[in-house]
Amino acid sequence: MSTQSNLANLQLSNKGELSERLIEMGFDDFDTLAEWVKNLPYQRISDKSNLGLTITENRGTCSTKHAFLKTLAIEQGWNDITLYIGIYRMKGSNTKGVGGILSKIGIDYIPEAHCYLKYKGNRMDFTHPELNVLNVENEIMKEVLIQPEQIGQYKNTLHKRFVEDWLKQEKVNYSLDFIWRMREECIQQLVEKL
Repeated sequence: MSTQSNLANLQLSNKGELSERLIEMGFDDFDTLAEWVKNLPYQRISDKSNLGLTITENRGTCSTKHAFLKTLAIEQGWNDITLYIGIYRMKGSNTKGVGGILSKIGIDYIPEAHCYLKYKGNRMDFTHPELNVLNVENEIMKEVLIQPEQIGQYKNTLHKRFVEDWLKQEKVNYSLDFIWRMREECIQQLVEKL
């Protein structure tokens, strides 16, 4: 049995505020909801700490979309659904629009933090129809299990520390601030290409 068909078996029941809201919106299983979330525009919500904005503002990023789904899983008692940060080698061959920026500064990749879910140990990505963690699995350098409230400051700090260590280990002659600005340019390019 595939992971996809297993997800369809996860039926929503009225176990809390978020579940109630989603049932009222017409969702009755995790699979249908996750596909809806995946098709929301890839854009930051106005406040990462208010995951309900994923619905209200009708958008999200890898962090907010997956934290939103994990919050529902917690409410439903679906402990087999876990939330992760994976830091992977973001490069032109695996992330749309970033190749030009990286070649301009003369590096092959920038470590990028990506959030996704696992269900019974299998990675699942509901970020966008054109983005999937499975396409970068071989490029994951570090993976950390987190909770929804850790997608803000905790994720940012973890990511920056990783990049700092990477700069030293790989002897990259750029500052953290410069790489972070280039990373933001890469993300902007990605958003424009989606």
